[in-house]
Amino acid sequence: GGDWGAFGAGFLRGWEQVSAQHSLAKSVFTAVAGVSTGTLIAPFAFLGDAQAIDEIVTLYRNPEPDWVKQRGMLYFLPNHISFAEVPGLEREMRNHFTLAMLRRIAQAGADGRLLAVNTTDLDTGTSLVFDLVVEAQRAAASGQVDRVHNIMLASAGIPRFDAGADDV
Repeated sequence: GGDWGAFGAGFLRGWEQVSAQHSLAKSVFTAVAGVSTGTLIAPFAFLGDAQAIDEIVTLYRNPEPDWVKQRGMLYFLPNHISFAEVPGLEREMRNHFTLAMLRRIAQAGADGRLLAVNTTDLDTGTSLVFDLVVEAQRAAASGQVDRVHNIMLASAGIPRFDAGADDV
């Protein structure tokens, strides 16, 4: 998590270069978990193919200035809904976590592999783990991707304040 997101993406790129015959070659993961920036990396690591690794490396190599924007000088006042806005990160989430990608995750997890992310209820301090394979399967069946986006944004530490309780 944290500042290690670009490192994690780069690590996956390097690990991908290890020969399949070598004992340290990247394997198909049985389980992948993520929180914070790890939530953004986890689905790509879960898929693990060259296309997924290229996509996450490109995402971290090309951050946009509007990924996170402070709300202003008085952002800390109680009537403000959050310290920051994340229009660029929300846009990237929608661009990368499409219905097609969620179908790929659903298919990759059909054999019982696990892709999990953690969220925290800020009011109660309790955590909730979401199985993104199950969520991807639901999205693939319904065509609705907003729930997955909301879960991922909440797990990345960037809650959507306009989302209802049923959304996440």
